[in-house]
Amino acid sequence: MNKRLILVASVALASGAALVVLGGDLDPPAGAVAPTMKTLADVEPRGAIRNDFVTITPIVINASGSYYLAEDILSLPNQHGVEITADNVTLDLNGYTIRGNTEVGSLDGVHIAAGVDNVTIRNGTIQFFGGDGVGGSASGDARLGQLRLIFNADDGVDIGERAIVTDCTAIDNGDIGIRTSEGARLSRCIAENNGTWGVLVGFYSETRDCLARDNTTGFSLGFGSTAQSCASSNNTGAGFSFAFNCTAHQCTASSNGSTGIFAQRGIVTDSLVTSNDGAGVLLADGGLLRDSVVRSNGVNGVGGGSRCYISGCVITGNTGDGIDLAGDNNVVMGCDLGSNTGVGIRVPGDQNRISENHSLDTILVQGVDNLIVKNSATVSAAVGNQAAINSTDPDTAGPWSNFTP
Repeated sequence: MNKRLILVASVALASGAALVVLGGDLDPPAGAVAPTMKTLADVEPRGAIRNDFVTITPIVINASGSYYLAEDILSLPNQHGVEITADNVTLDLNGYTIRGNTEVGSLDGVHIAAGVDNVTIRNGTIQFFGGDGVGGSASGDARLGQLRLIFNADDGVDIGERAIVTDCTAIDNGDIGIRTSEGARLSRCIAENNGTWGVLVGFYSETRDCLARDNTTGFSLGFGSTAQSCASSNNTGAGFSFAFNCTAHQCTASSNGSTGIFAQRGIVTDSLVTSNDGAGVLLADGGLLRDSVVRSNGVNGVGGGSRCYISGCVITGNTGDGIDLAGDNNVVMGCDLGSNTGVGIRVPGDQNRISENHSLDTILVQGVDNLIVKNSATVSAAVGNQAAINSTDPDTAGPWSNFTP
């Protein structure tokens, strides 16, 4: 057979086979043909929220589900912008604004009723309310994200326990920028120019990658909380104010009107504390400061009580002492100090260990039973201390000697 005819026949057979495979049912079931496409409600089962200018009824979400704004929402006199009274609600502002009215009075922008849990609010602006931007201090497990909370008379956010607040900005609110109860997690938030605290969180909370500036106090963290990679600047009071047993890691406190970091029995590591009007870092009894830079603060660089541990820090140019530890049983090791107005390290108490520090300023030990060894500094120690000899020649100095530059 001709090769060309064989090729054509092969193509025809293949095409026929394809037609058999792709063909529909030749004996369809009886009845009208029904559509198989999903409706828009099936694809996106959300309820639209609009203003009601006919009945002038406040907006209340009283059933679980997902809702979105279809336009800017204007508050009614002496009402919440939106009130949520049901669990398991998601409210997407859809880029729109919920706007209060300070002239006729308004309550919260979005109010979550007491005892209502698992509410999510995201993606829009809430402003000009007489109460909070988002108010839900007695709610639980709320999720707030990508919100702008501005010019509200009370707090930008006041939310209950276990809240997660992400990518929110609270600016020019009358009281607190962002306030949470215990167990909260904040990340990538900004609190600026609020009336009191920028960020105030309850027990065992975490703030990460957040910024607070131009408030009264930048950050206030409850017992057992953590601040990670946060910055606090130009606040009229303290940059960070911690309750007991808090941790600050890789944080910056700069140009605040009072103490840079006030850490009560806390841990401060890998942080920068500079140009604050008050002390740089204040540790209560049992605090730890490690691998940080504390410079150019208006009082002492570091202050503490008893049983504090300070190591690996650069503490320079402070108005006052570099380190002033008022109590007993402290350890200062491996720090670099210089150009402080007062002494490098002041130890008025007993049974402290001061070792392996380099200080251009004098180390002044006024108590008894202190151990002062291996320092590169001028050491002035009262009688009754275990102070190695001061040597000016490193070739003849003993292994425990303090070397005077």
